[in-house]
Amino acid sequence: MLIQTVMTYWYPGVREVIEDVRHFSPKATIVLGGVYATICPEHAATVGADLVIKGDHFTPLYEELGIKKPEGYQLPVWDLYPKLKTGVIKLTRGCPFRCSYCYVPQSGSGLFNAAAG
Repeated sequence: MLIQTVMTYWYPGVREVIEDVRHFSPKATIVLGGVYATICPEHAATVGADLVIKGDHFTPLYEELGIKKPEGYQLPVWDLYPKLKTGVIKLTRGCPFRCSYCYVPQSGSGLFNAAAG
C-alpha cells in the first residue's frame, strides 16, 4: 500500500489512514512518501508505516518490492504493466504561491519554485 502525504500538520490523519489499512489489510506493507515524509522523515517513521520514502529516493521501495530500478527509462514506464487499465501521472511539483509558512518555496523543488526565483 503506497500512501502519499502532503502537509505536515495532517500527520494525525496519516496515522489514522495507516491504522485503517492495518485493520482491513493486516498483511499489507505500508510505504509512506510525500512532503511530510520528506521533510520530517524521523517523525513520519513514528506513524506506523513499514517504510518511509524521503523525496524522490525510491531505492528503498525498489528493494522492498524486490525489483531493480528500470534503467534507461523515464518515468512513467507504462509498458512494464501488461494489463494496465489506468494510471496516474504528476505533471508539476511545487506551487505558484510563496506563503511564508510553507515548505514548498524553500524546498528548491518544482517547476513553480524555479520560475518564481
